Amino acid sequence: MKKTLLLLLLLITAISFGQATETPIKPKSYTLERSKSPNAFRVEGQDLKNLAYNAKGKALFYTFGVWCGPCREHLPAAYKLAKDYDMPFYVVLVEDEDDLNNVNGAVSYLHEFAKDIKVLILKNNDFYGTIRRKKNKNFVKEITPPELEVIDDYSKFILIDKSQKVLMVTTWKDYNKADGRDVNKMIERRLLPLLKE
Repeated sequence: MKKTLLLLLLLITAISFGQATETPIKPKSYTLERSKSPNAFRVEGQDLKNLAYNAKGKALFYTFGVWCGPCREHLPAAYKLAKDYDMPFYVVLVEDEDDLNNVNGAVSYLHEFAKDIKVLILKNNDFYGTIRRKKNKNFVKEITPPELEVIDDYSKFILIDKSQKVLMVTTWKDYNKADGRDVNKMIERRLLPLLKE
């Protein structure tokens, strides 16, 4: 009987801790490390959350590769969404940070589009690796909350609030078949309700 009671108490305790909300990690004096490309900063998933913590409300991150057609196609809509809702906007490059030709080409492309875009690049490390596909897959797994499906595609809109909660990580499945690949309809359906809260 005592063993059963003890097991029940342990189970209740474990469930209580499992349901506790994640406490934001408050960055003390937070500065990002510059990449080898002078116009980009090295980041990991927690860095995105720290940047959102320092925002007025929510922050928008957009994954990008200059070689990715949908990334280039949806960039104007992502940029406009951030401007319309007065959110900090960051483009996250999913590249080998040592491949300066690709990185500098992407940064140039982005700054030709808009000079004020802040460019981040995923760090080369043991977790992310250096190969683009592996890097994206591991990053998406890390940043996507459990209630959302993990799909390692590109051209993602990642919305994070001030409490460091990831509210949305979009995927190709967020596009309604009837809408085709109309990014504005996807934004209206998936992101605007979160921005109006």
